[in-house]
Amino acid sequence: MCVRTGSTWSKNAPFVVCPSEHRIYQCFTPLVANRARPIHLSELQEARERNNRIFTSALRRLLKVLSFWDRTHGGLTLEVAALSPSDVEHHTYEPELAHDYPFQLEEDLEQATNFREYHTMKSTEPRAFSNRHIRAALKRLFGTPLEMTPLPQKTRRKPMSTLPKTPIVKGFLIRRSFFRGFALSTLAKLFNESLVSLEWFRFERWASLTYDQEVSFYTDLWAFLIPALPQTVKMLSFSQWSRWKPPWIYKPLDEIDLRKSLSRALAPLVLQLTEFSPPDLMNIPEFLDQLGQMSDRSGEAKLELLSIKGGRFGHSCVTRILVLAAAAAKALPRLRILEVWHESRGYEYLFRYTQSNDQATITWMNGGEEYPVAPEVLEAWEGVASAYSTRPLVVDRRRFPGNQMMEPRWYNGWVYPLLELRRLVFDPITLEREVQLMRRA
Repeated sequence: MCVRTGSTWSKNAPFVVCPSEHRIYQCFTPLVANRARPIHLSELQEARERNNRIFTSALRRLLKVLSFWDRTHGGLTLEVAALSPSDVEHHTYEPELAHDYPFQLEEDLEQATNFREYHTMKSTEPRAFSNRHIRAALKRLFGTPLEMTPLPQKTRRKPMSTLPKTPIVKGFLIRRSFFRGFALSTLAKLFNESLVSLEWFRFERWASLTYDQEVSFYTDLWAFLIPALPQTVKMLSFSQWSRWKPPWIYKPLDEIDLRKSLSRALAPLVLQLTEFSPPDLMNIPEFLDQLGQMSDRSGEAKLELLSIKGGRFGHSCVTRILVLAAAAAKALPRLRILEVWHESRGYEYLFRYTQSNDQATITWMNGGEEYPVAPEVLEAWEGVASAYSTRPLVVDRRRFPGNQMMEPRWYNGWVYPLLELRRLVFDPITLEREVQLMRRA
């Protein structure tokens, strides 16, 4: 097993503790390599089974150690990631998976390594690669999601035992550093049995390569992960990234019932969470409508911060969402900040509602074709202001600041620094990498 420490991969260490940040960084590597397997073929079943055994053994060992820690001295954040040495063997350019990638702690971001220079340097290095198998190379890069399996005992298998409870773990982070993911049924088992005192969970992922894989992921999210979320969790953040434009993005995801089912399952979480950034595939109108219908339980709602990433919507669709958002805000008496936003060029917009010192304010920014806030939106939010403040609603309309110094290819994402809730939406280290990579000279 290898564990990332500092700026390199260190062997023979099961985990590393960073006392100053109360964080444990755990990477289960190396998984079995597929070097003898032709690139145009997928992972062998034998390799998948061995990877799962490695993952299961390493995770159980770590949780057993953590179960002995005294939680009276604060808590720890657990970050988990996994990769195989052959994941990038046939791929052209994935510097984040290199052994010398500048690994960074959150506390050191002010002295952060220049990620952009590192990416530029790595992109110029020669690499053996055949375009004939680019699709297969991507499949190998993503691999098969890891899952916990019963460990063999001699010639028989015994049922999987319960995981040890780890009340010392307060935060759980899956960063998008690597492409290989984890089965959501396994994460649900962690929640149900081990992470019993978890206070926050941040889940970053890369979009699936195929439509069926994407639907399968969100089905498992709805069926396994959301029901298993510990009641102690107060902050929940999902974010999804796409390095390549997979063909499935052009399929009618809006038409599948899964999005509505997912949205209905997410809505009741506002009774538990104080901070929430929901997943991309959520049906936004359905989610907001569900929140609005919970007005009879508004006294139970604990939500204070809510960030919703919208889609490439036209004016009428954005107007409908903002009206529904006002009805949702009325059912959330503790809500302090709500943001609805999108970053794609020509469709960028940012709507922000804040409630502070008996003053309700809405801010509207958009790029591309300029359009004003619709009268029905103003009317709806004036109703929210009158419900929770004695002062009249303040409306701040503005254009996005200029970005003439930014190359068009890095235009997407320049909305990020303008988000009031960017620390909820993005992991600070992930955001720092993205911002640096957008600053092309």
